[in-house]
Amino acid sequence: MNIFYLHEDVKTCAMMHNDKHCVKMIIEYAQLLSTAHRVLDGEEYYDRTANNRRIKRWRMSDDIMENGLMKASHVNHPSNKWLRKSKANYECCLRCGVICLMNILIDMVRFINVLRDMNISKIHQRIFQIDHLLLRLMI
Repeated sequence: MNIFYLHEDVKTCAMMHNDKHCVKMIIEYAQLLSTAHRVLDGEEYYDRTANNRRIKRWRMSDDIMENGLMKASHVNHPSNKWLRKSKANYECCLRCGVICLMNILIDMVRFINVLRDMNISKIHQRIFQIDHLLLRLMI
């Protein structure tokens, strides 16, 4: 559960995440935001884990929210506490996650356009190069 504070401006902060961070952070931000909703808006109850351990959970009254949100996780982690502290913190995390997601989608569209513009032999050549590189990395 991390939030990378790379710049005071949220848009700049999100743009400063490298590709590896963006993919990871979309999941992290979704988990943080889901946990905030469950803790702040849900009904607390106790359940059992797969190992039969007692665990605190939060149930949403709305079926769409209940089925759409991730389970609450690391509720007392400093990032989670910070997120729930104010509406501004929540919105900051939400905006950063959305911008990271948009950056990945834009990169995917660019990649698809590059593939579309290549002829088939160049695509096969690229795939061969990637496979060869992966094999070298595994050795």
